[in-house]
Amino acid sequence: MLDKPVLEHFMQDFFGYGDLTAPLWFIGMGEGGGNTIESLQMRLAAWREGGGKTLEDMAHYHRRIGSGELFDAAKPRFQSKWAKLCRTYLEVRQRPCDTESTRMFQRNVLGREASGTCLMELMPLPSPGLSTWSYDVWSDIDYLRSRNLYMSEVLPKRGAVPKKVDLRKQAALRRILWCWLSGLLGTHS
Repeated sequence: MLDKPVLEHFMQDFFGYGDLTAPLWFIGMGEGGGNTIESLQMRLAAWREGGGKTLEDMAHYHRRIGSGELFDAAKPRFQSKWAKLCRTYLEVRQRPCDTESTRMFQRNVLGREASGTCLMELMPLPSPGLSTWSYDVWSDIDYLRSRNLYMSEVLPKRGAVPKKVDLRKQAALRRILWCWLSGLLGTHS
């Protein structure tokens, strides 16, 4: 079983990676992974080791969970979803977004503390896919019995964005959340 107080603290306080002062935030549905209880325990322990922060430095966190190869190699392995975010950021900033520039941006900038980049998740618990839900076995938290209960319980609380966000960004994030929830994301500027 997962440690209930640690898991609840993680679900309440962990929002993702990077820098809340970033001019552009990438907001996803939730992280992939979480295939085994051991991998989730490692993630929770790594988050606690890092101080249980709202936003982690992505490279430091991934080193603690054994995925340092995404950052440490001279030619780090691409993480496919991150590569798309890197290219988007580089294109918006009108910077080169060739393969090598994208790889170096992933390694040195994306999701780093004070990097000007921010990656947050609507839902805090990692999951390998929509068809997989193991938290009902791994936890005795009542609302983790199903993904629907989890979404119903946790998502409304996630609208209360991290405390250190200025009001303009909080309003923008609430608008994004509203658009996503109403199925209108992509139809608003």
